[in-house]
Amino acid sequence: MVDEVVETIIEKPVFDDVIYEVRESQVDNYEADGYLPTEIWYEEEEVIVERPVIRENYIKRDVEVPVEYIKEVQVEYFTEKPVDNIIKKPVYYENIIEQIVEVPV
Repeated sequence: MVDEVVETIIEKPVFDDVIYEVRESQVDNYEADGYLPTEIWYEEEEVIVERPVIRENYIKRDVEVPVEYIKEVQVEYFTEKPVDNIIKKPVYYENIIEQIVEVPV
């Protein structure tokens, strides 16, 4: 019997780790055996918005403006137009109807 170990074979699985950084809504599009816990990074930025400030500073004073009042008078103008005035003389026809009526006496 031999008590001496000449060679020991240890099987090591070969892992090919690939890490994809994708959005959380697109995780279902990739095939994988498992998912690492989701990490969410928040970035805060200060945004300066310049808005003009409008201040109403009205100066109230009376200003006299000259106003012209126009009085309108209606005037009728007549223009004569010559018209042929044809006068027809009436013609009388004698339409005498004679009727003899006997009256009892």
